[in-house]
Amino acid sequence: MSDYIPKKRGLLILDWYVPINILLLILVMCVFFTRYTFGYGLLNGCLPADFYMIDHSDKTIKTGELIAFNMPKSVRFIPENERVIKIVAGVGGDKLKVTMDGVYNGDKFFEANARRISKKYSIPSILIEKELIIPEGEVFLIG
Repeated sequence: MSDYIPKKRGLLILDWYVPINILLLILVMCVFFTRYTFGYGLLNGCLPADFYMIDHSDKTIKTGELIAFNMPKSVRFIPENERVIKIVAGVGGDKLKVTMDGVYNGDKFFEANARRISKKYSIPSILIEKELIIPEGEVFLIG
């Protein structure tokens, strides 16, 4: 019976295999979490999902894409330094038409229910509905 048991230890010995796998897993997690974090959208908002993976290395801003940032100052419903995820509805030079149903940027329409915000914070529709041109270096966000 002892003739069938190998005398040499095999390649998959647990003495070094498990620590190397754990070290490899920790390395992959460190690389992943230095580039990516996770964020969440507001419930009943106009974003297409509730949970997002945020890429810290992608700094491009294009119309129609989602961006994440820390709020630079407090507004009525978002405290300062809160992580915010929004949709870019327009960039510098774009001509927008803002309505109670959403934002038109040329032939693109970004749906946003401004009626809900208008009612909740007592903002008259005349302050929301307008046409504007986004100044260079600025963006128009919804969500």
